[in-house]
Amino acid sequence: MNGLTRHEMDDIQIQVDQLSNKADLSFNWSSNPSKQSMAAVILYRLGITLNEKHFSRGGTVTGEALKEIINLLCQDTGQDTDGLSKQNLAIQLGLVLGINAVHKNFSNGSTITSQFWKEVLVRVTNNVSKQQLSSLSKSSSYRKISADKDLGVEGEKFVINFEKKRLNNSGFSHLANEVLDVSQENCGYDILSFDDDSKERLIEVKTTKNNLDFPFFLTRNEVNTSKLNLTTYWLYRVYGFSNGHGNIQCLKGDMELLTDLTPRSFSAIKHPNSNWISP
Repeated sequence: MNGLTRHEMDDIQIQVDQLSNKADLSFNWSSNPSKQSMAAVILYRLGITLNEKHFSRGGTVTGEALKEIINLLCQDTGQDTDGLSKQNLAIQLGLVLGINAVHKNFSNGSTITSQFWKEVLVRVTNNVSKQQLSSLSKSSSYRKISADKDLGVEGEKFVINFEKKRLNNSGFSHLANEVLDVSQENCGYDILSFDDDSKERLIEVKTTKNNLDFPFFLTRNEVNTSKLNLTTYWLYRVYGFSNGHGNIQCLKGDMELLTDLTPRSFSAIKHPNSNWISP
């Protein structure tokens, strides 16, 4: 498989057999290898011992496996991968390795495809040196991901300050003190705030330096959370953001109805029949 020696293949097979016995996993080592077996080879080639945390009970490659691969390839960057979904981790890994055709990397259900793992496998097993990987991790596409993450954090801080000011100006300072950043808790939204009647306001923040209608990404978790919280879910679109300041318009309710979603994470743009509202 991609130039691996017989000894390497035997060694991987032993690890997989040991892991399968512990975790009830099944790997296909045919001429058309499974995603799981390709991931096993990639982990092996990077010196990562196969572990049950790398594969779910059904054999699916986990986000933990992707995270370890990224962190090893990008160990000089100090990039934080905590809190990223499996799909976003795959996008980040693809960009680090120069795999830019993101649309090919996911099925309609946002499942990571075999094509993606084949491309990663080729890059990792084709004798790519640590020096080459290090230079890849510092490429413009990788730096863009890091910059986008920083922009998102700054946008969330901007919205937290905006919410506290909004509540204080309305005479609800006790609620302003309760505004929370929950962006690291995988809730499907970034900020817990409140309406004037003490009703919770679940705020997902999407920040851009561009104009209001520039497309943004939604995860399946965010879309599902909006569907379950129709009266309390708010999307704050922070646009024209620069030096800690920007403008805000909002969508409230079911993001599947209010946006046109392109299956991926999701790439979203406001539906023509929905309207921006003021926060």
